[in-house]
Amino acid sequence: MTVNEAILVLGIMSVVGSLLEIFYEKELEDSSADFIGFLQKVDFKVVEWIFIALEIITAGIFVVVALIIYLCKNKSIGGIAVILGLVGVCFASIMKMCFVHPRPVYAYESLRPIKCAKDFGYPSGHAFSSGAVMFFLGYHWLKSPSEKLNKLLIIIISLFIVGIDRTYLGVHFYFQVVQGFVYSALVVSITLNHSVHRAIKRTFKKSQALIYFHGFWVVFFIIATLLYNFRGAEMNPEWQKIYKSKCNGELTYENAIYKQYNECTTAFAILGFATGYFYSIKVPLPGISINSISISIGLCSVIGAVFLILDRLAKYLLNPIFYIVFTSMLKYAVALLASYFVPRVLERTLLGDNDLVAKVKLDSIELNIK
Repeated sequence: MTVNEAILVLGIMSVVGSLLEIFYEKELEDSSADFIGFLQKVDFKVVEWIFIALEIITAGIFVVVALIIYLCKNKSIGGIAVILGLVGVCFASIMKMCFVHPRPVYAYESLRPIKCAKDFGYPSGHAFSSGAVMFFLGYHWLKSPSEKLNKLLIIIISLFIVGIDRTYLGVHFYFQVVQGFVYSALVVSITLNHSVHRAIKRTFKKSQALIYFHGFWVVFFIIATLLYNFRGAEMNPEWQKIYKSKCNGELTYENAIYKQYNECTTAFAILGFATGYFYSIKVPLPGISINSISISIGLCSVIGAVFLILDRLAKYLLNPIFYIVFTSMLKYAVALLASYFVPRVLERTLLGDNDLVAKVKLDSIELNIK
């Protein structure tokens, strides 16, 4: 199947899936609730802890792998994969604002409240983000003829773990997970289209293309802002009643849509990362080694920890509007540091001023734009 054929097929699947979600929402949720109830018959604390741990791990592990590839091995493949993971978060969040469909935990009294998520559920952001990274990296990984079956199994198992985790915890109906993967596959297929792929690569080479890229995501955030202010939906009273009885908290439309709006600020992380990529395009890469991976993870962990501390403080100290402005700028800065500062540190630390054998020449990954 060619890329364009994949776009057509996945486009039809996305449209049909969206229409089914709109017109047969209750039927899909009922069947999925039965499936979740079946999974949750495995009622052991250790199993719950495992799935909660998997939720934390799968929330970022795929983007981390892509980031390591960007920093150490291949800027083009790794960088685009990182951006696709962030795109998945943005698109899933704005779609949740549009659909305003529930999560299983507060839609069905019979399901155990292992995780008490208080926002909307369609589509799964985990599935959208992890799927986007895995499908893109998997496409390039499978180009190599060696051990294709084993590679394919790893990809399938990884995505299965994400799906079963989201379902067992009761935070998503299975259809929300499936559609998250379908949407992510469509986005990746569009990205792999020759013309689109060249345009994306040009973003990291040409300042004018980078400006257009910024314009696109600014428009995206304006649309998200309009949805946040004028969507005007209400939370189902039955959902609120179930949530209160299970989770001892309040479920409100205002809090739910604010959370999705906050996740849409990930658009500024995309812009920060793209900007850092643009200005570090000529920085040579150290190659995959224990040292390069350790330093990359260490630096990014410090940057991430600082982000979490500042973000939590801002959320506590600032009113909601000022917090959105602050976290948008903070995400831009953090992504810029990860994509520009970390490569510079790796260059100075591992490569120095000498052409070491481990040095990966830029020529080997040069973006062929003619």
